[in-house]
Amino acid sequence: MFEPEQEAALRRRAIAGHETVAHLSTSSAHAIADHSGHFIQIDAPRLVVASVKQVVEAVRTHGRVDAKALEPFLHDGPFRARELHEVRHPVCTMVTA
Repeated sequence: MFEPEQEAALRRRAIAGHETVAHLSTSSAHAIADHSGHFIQIDAPRLVVASVKQVVEAVRTHGRVDAKALEPFLHDGPFRARELHEVRHPVCTMVTA
């Protein structure tokens, strides 16, 4: 188990790494499902569906993923943010077309 400061530092590095990967594509979004645990497909299925729809739409129209379209779903899930930090961590997801 890590000390809270170490855990926070690891989390910041992980998120920075996810941001770096997301920026490798010109059509991507990096979203943090802050009320979801590791199994995002169970905890926040609407976010998963919205993400897939964004990729499909971007591919069909030769457009880009719209990160704003995911915002209404980022807080879906059974956990409060405080509970996640006590028991588990929010999930980061990247959507890339």
